[in-house]
Amino acid sequence: MHLTSNPIAWYAARGAGVAAYVLLSAVIIVGLLLAGRAKVLPTPRRSVVDLHRFGGILISAFIVIHVGAIAIDTYLPFSIGDLLLPFISKVRPLWMGLGIVAAELLLALGVTNALVRRKKVPYRIWRTIHYTNWGVWALATAHSVGMGTDRSSPWLIAITAVCVAGVAAAATWRTTRRRARWQPLAGIAAVGCAALTTGATLGPLAVVNRPWDGATFDDTLTGTIQTQNGGSRGLISLAGDGSGDQRVFVRVDLLQTPAGTKSTSLQVEYLTSGNHCVGVVTKIADDGFGFTGTCTLPGGSPAKRTITGRWDPNQTTSQLVGTITSRPA
Repeated sequence: MHLTSNPIAWYAARGAGVAAYVLLSAVIIVGLLLAGRAKVLPTPRRSVVDLHRFGGILISAFIVIHVGAIAIDTYLPFSIGDLLLPFISKVRPLWMGLGIVAAELLLALGVTNALVRRKKVPYRIWRTIHYTNWGVWALATAHSVGMGTDRSSPWLIAITAVCVAGVAAAATWRTTRRRARWQPLAGIAAVGCAALTTGATLGPLAVVNRPWDGATFDDTLTGTIQTQNGGSRGLISLAGDGSGDQRVFVRVDLLQTPAGTKSTSLQVEYLTSGNHCVGVVTKIADDGFGFTGTCTLPGGSPAKRTITGRWDPNQTTSQLVGTITSRPA
């Protein structure tokens, strides 16, 4: 088993996600201005409507890129079910689930838009369903500030704050446009919503940065143990994910013979960078439920590390749960 984090796929996923959110916010703002017959929009009005619809198509395209890139990247390995079914992911299930619901609602809206243009759905019903866009935007905003890898980066905070401020201002203007004395509320709403979003991304939802190829860490280890027997020899393989201070993938292979352990191998992949620390197992715990080994990471500092794995001996299945630690050798 081997994992390789693909930087191109990861950057594509992040970039497409941000682009989809910015376009969605812009479409919401234009839609509010259209509904309120704002004088700031250019004429003819038909061209603005067409641009509004084209924006929806672009959003769908970027979402496809976003989900597809996540599916092929292994920095955070998601299954097809994780990407299609909300709230079952092991990685931030709430925030991941909100994004999935937003994407699926947007897909449903796209189908409805196509049907109304073919006069398969009455305009009155479409108009009511169209308000679901608000839910899509709110869920996408929550997904961005709760799940985004760069959510605490100044550039993404600025983009999110501008989008939230724009939508809040347009929505407030739309509801107060007939009451001149209330229209200053649009500015207040914009500033207030942007401040709340910024506070969330810098406060309770801030990114916890993990070390880059850290030589010292203590992680929770989950994975599997497999045994392959062939005549007088047997291969025992342990493969698991370490999640915590430093996300890693661990692979241990032990070749067993009647005379004992003949050879061993140890591989630790740092999923932040994709770099590999390769070595051997030097000791197996007396009860058989742990190991100690050394590996060398080319270019690492320090290059040589001592890796110790330990799992619960009370388990009755091949699934293992335990700990993985690393220290400079």
